[in-house]
Amino acid sequence: MGFDDEIVAVVNGELYGHETYRKKLQKEYEFQGQSDCEIVMALYKHYGVSFVSHLRGEFAFVLWDSKRELLLAGRDRYGIKSLYYTIQGNQLLLATEMKSFLEFGWQPEWCVETLRCLAWKCGRKTFFRNVYKILPGHYLLCQNFEPDVHQVMYWDTEFPDKVR
Repeated sequence: MGFDDEIVAVVNGELYGHETYRKKLQKEYEFQGQSDCEIVMALYKHYGVSFVSHLRGEFAFVLWDSKRELLLAGRDRYGIKSLYYTIQGNQLLLATEMKSFLEFGWQPEWCVETLRCLAWKCGRKTFFRNVYKILPGHYLLCQNFEPDVHQVMYWDTEFPDKVR
C-alpha cells in the first residue's frame, strides 16, 4: 500500500515498465521504495484520472484521493486480475475475491436470472445478486461519497475492421 497526505493506493498484481515511470516522474514525485502503489500515485498526480490509460501489466488497483473525495478502482486491459464490488447499506465494498465481502456481513444470494441467461460471462454481473465485476479495461469512479458508481472504459481492443 502506498500513501501520502492526500492519496492512498493499493495494487494487486504487477505493473510493467515501472522503471520508465520512475525515471520520468522522479523530478515531481519522491519515491520512497519500489512499490507499484507509488507508481499509481505518481501517475495519478501527474495525469489525473487519465493515468489509468498509461498503465500496463496485470493488476487491480484502488486509489482514494481524500482532497477530491474521489475513489478509483480499476483492472488491467485483459482482466487478468479480478476486482469485484458491492454496495452494502451505505458502504461500497471492493475486493479481488468475493469471499472477502463475508467479513463485512455480506450474505451471498444466487442471482438466478444471471445464471439462467449466462450474463455473468460477458457483462459486469456475477452469479451473486448485487455483486458486480469491474470489467477488463475499465475503472470504477465514485466521487463525493455519492452512492452512484459507474464504470468507465479506458481501453478497448483495436481492430481496423471492427463494426460498432
